[in-house]
This record gives sequence, structure tokens and C-alpha cells, in this order.
Amino acid sequence: LIIKKENAARLLVQQKKMEAEMQIRKEQDAFDRLPKWKKEKILKEKKVVEDKILTEKKDAEESILKEKREAEEKILKEKRVAEERILKEEREAEQKILKVRLAEEKILQEKKDAVEKILKEKREAE
Repeated sequence: LIIKKENAARLLVQQKKMEAEMQIRKEQDAFDRLPKWKKEKILKEKKVVEDKILTEKKDAEESILKEKREAEEKILKEKRVAEERILKEEREAEQKILKVRLAEEKILQEKKDAVEKILKEKREAE
């Protein structure tokens, strides 16, 4: 039963193929019988349609490439902005750390000065 179905399917495909080939031959025969001016007109119209299709295909490809470039440029711009923001934040953090260190040094210097003053006053008092 399966083999019969496969054979029937193959026969159907072959039949459709033959019908398509016959249709093409009929159309070619009909075209060949046309007057020269009519053939030229049909070929010219066919050329116009083919050129239009090629132009549309080219335009679509260019549009896709343009969209791709724009998307890539947008991603690169966003990446640069993010990197610049990170660098700015790092610089700000470094500046805060520097301010803290300077404040610590000032406090240490003030403590040192206070200790030296106390020691000086002690020495003078003795």
C-alpha cells in the first residue's frame, strides 16, 4: 500500500512536470507565431519589468545595508558614551580619594603640630 502511494505520488509529480513543460512549449510556440513587432514589444516590456525588479532588489539591499550601518553606528555611539561616563565616574572617584587623603594628611599634620607644641610647652615648663 505504501509503495503504491509512493508510485502514485511520483507519477503525479512527473505528470505535473510534463504539464508544465507542455505549457511552456505552448507559450513559446504562441510567442514564435507572433509578428516581429509584437515580440519586440513583449520583450521590451519584459525587460522593463526585469529592470524594475533589479532596481527594487538593489534598493532593498541598500536600505538593509544602511539600516545595518546605522544600527552599528548607534551601538558604537552608545558604547563610547558609556565608556566616557565610566571614565568620568572613575576620575570623580579618584578626585574624592585624593581629597580624603589630603584631609587625612592635614589631620595628621595638625596632630603632629599639636604634639610638638605640647612637648615644647612641657620642655619650657621644666
